[in-house]
Amino acid sequence: MDAFEGVHVEVISGGKALDLYNDPDEEPGHDPRVRRRYIEAVTGATFQVKVSITENFLLLSLGPNDAVRATITYDGQVPGWYSDMPMTNLSAARATGGSVAYTFSLITTWCNNTQQWKKGETTFDTLVASASVPEVRDLGRIKLQVQRAQLDYLEHADNIKAANPNVKIKREREEAENAASRKRPRNPGPVTIDLTGDD
Repeated sequence: MDAFEGVHVEVISGGKALDLYNDPDEEPGHDPRVRRRYIEAVTGATFQVKVSITENFLLLSLGPNDAVRATITYDGQVPGWYSDMPMTNLSAARATGGSVAYTFSLITTWCNNTQQWKKGETTFDTLVASASVPEVRDLGRIKLQVQRAQLDYLEHADNIKAANPNVKIKREREEAENAASRKRPRNPGPVTIDLTGDD
């Protein structure tokens, strides 16, 4: 099975999805769980990254307390930002032939001048050529990883209640403890999509 089956990614700028171009230098025998795509970026333009988990995504290895986690990093900054798409939401969407999507559009950074966290839109910036190689290696890179994640017991219970307020959750704590002690088959690892902008 293709690790990317059921994972759809769009980089949106100016209200439309940008074209994703294959990496012409991708070597044969590369990790099949990694895709590298290039986009044409316009300096100063804002952008969003939308990841959708469609009905083709393999849910067999996900348990009731699991989710598909999409983690994004910009310019090699760690840690990244993530969104969990719980199994309950994925199952409900699959039942209606739909998908579950999340759009990354904001970034929070620490401002040394004001000593405060600042939230802003993601924008394509100018690459500075005067920096050293290690400093610019990841500049312009948008890295998205998709992988299985186990949700916290309370978070899972809240998601079930939010999806259907009429559902009564029985033995939540016992089920959560049992699920934590069971070993389920895992996905083969994170699926990575590397997007690099080109001005």
